[in-house]
Amino acid sequence: MRIVMDWIEASPVLPSFAAPQAEARHPRAIPDHVRRAMLLAAAEDMFLTRGYAGTTMSDIARAANMSKKTIYQVFASKTELVRALLLDRLTVPAPLPSVEAQPPEAALEHMLRHLAKQVLAPNHVALCRLVLASAGKLPEVSKIFKDHCLRLEENLGAWLGAQAARGVFRLPDLPEAVSMLVSLAIGAFHWRQLAEIGGPPTEQMVSARIHSAIAIFMREFAADRASIAQ
Repeated sequence: MRIVMDWIEASPVLPSFAAPQAEARHPRAIPDHVRRAMLLAAAEDMFLTRGYAGTTMSDIARAANMSKKTIYQVFASKTELVRALLLDRLTVPAPLPSVEAQPPEAALEHMLRHLAKQVLAPNHVALCRLVLASAGKLPEVSKIFKDHCLRLEENLGAWLGAQAARGVFRLPDLPEAVSMLVSLAIGAFHWRQLAEIGGPPTEQMVSARIHSAIAIFMREFAADRASIAQ
C-alpha cells in the first residue's frame, strides 16, 4: 500500500490534490500517552455516570471515539482499566512543610487544608463511591483505595514523626494519632458527602472544623500541655 501511495504522489499525470487526499485517509497516529489519557477520561465519565457494573468496554471505547480493539491494546480488561484510573486519580499526597518552617499549629493547618481540598473534591468523592460500590466484586480495587488512603496520610505522619523526635509531640502510637487527627478534621464531612447527606461543606465550615481538630490534638499530644491549656 505504501508503494502505491508513493507512486501516486510522484506521478506527473495526476492532479496535485491526489497526495493530500491519500494523507487524509491515513491520519497521524495518536501518541500512546494521549490515547491512554483519553481512555481514562472516558472511563471516568462512564463509571461515574453508569457505575462499574453498568459500564462495558464498548461503552468506554465509544465515549473515547476509539475502536474496541484499540482499548484492548491499552488495557487488557475492565478491571485493569479501573485500576489504572484509580492509581492515576487517587495518588496525590499533601505537600510536606519544612519541619523548621512553621509553628506546629500552622503546619498542621496547612496540611489538613490541602488534604481536605483533595478528599472533599466532587470527583474524588464520586470515585470513592465507585470503589465502595464495586469493592465486593473487585478486592484489588479495595486494596488500591486502602493504599491511597494511607498514602494521603503518610506525609502528615512523616511530619508528625519528625516533630515527635524533636520533642514537640508525645505520640505513643503515631498511626493512631494521624488517623484520629484526620478523622476529627474532615472525617464527618467526607462520610456525609459519600452518603449524599446534605450539600458540600463550605470553606468556612471546613476551616472551623480543622481549627477545632488541631486544638483538641494539641491539648492531647503536645509535649508542653500546660502552656497550651492556658
